[in-house]
Amino acid sequence: MQVAHSRFLKTGLILLCLSLAIPSLAKEAKPFINAEKLDIRQVIGAPPANDSPDTRAELATLEALQNKRTTRDEARILADTREKVWRFAEVLGTHFNARSLPKTKSFFKRVVATSRAVVAPAKQYWMRPRPFTVDDKLIPSIKHPTSGSWPSRHATTGTLFGLILADMIPEKREALLERAKEFADNRAFGGVHYPSDIEAGRRTAAAIIVKLKEDSNFVKAFNDARDELRKKLHLDEASLETSQ
Repeated sequence: MQVAHSRFLKTGLILLCLSLAIPSLAKEAKPFINAEKLDIRQVIGAPPANDSPDTRAELATLEALQNKRTTRDEARILADTREKVWRFAEVLGTHFNARSLPKTKSFFKRVVATSRAVVAPAKQYWMRPRPFTVDDKLIPSIKHPTSGSWPSRHATTGTLFGLILADMIPEKREALLERAKEFADNRAFGGVHYPSDIEAGRRTAAAIIVKLKEDSNFVKAFNDARDELRKKLHLDEASLETSQ
């Protein structure tokens, strides 16, 4: 009797765990495109060789950046490790938040999923060693990633955020693109990427944008999010037309 009761409890616990896991799986965002639609290996090529003059020069650049990092810099670098578009509230203001912009939140989750889907196979293919594994004088100010270094997915995602938001809110284009640049550059400033990884991430984002604008699902989701965001920020259509 005790054995049967024990099995019943174990079965119940398994079913409970499954029921809790299923909703979380359902929340996974679907990318607009993936690596089958865009093989970025053909776009950005291979990284510099580990023992090349270019790589040695980059390591020296990273050491110089490390020596000038301040406590304030490290706080911003750490905050930017989150692949969250809401970091751009610094430009767009407090109305730009996940609670009040459900369509925008859903849309940018799919943008992040797209960045991951396109970049991950390329990172795995090249597996460029992270700079801190090549030069022990480099001490990152953030958690040490274990994936390949080329290209930077963070730089890709941050650049996508900036380019897309700049299309939605052209009134703040320059500030948004500048914030996107900082978001990407902080990966090198934090010591976990080469500058060339960052540049490769930016070129990846540019290639992704071209493909996304050909995708009808992206265009519809973009328009819905843009309209929601502009309304929340009290920006009218006349202002949009003037800025474009």
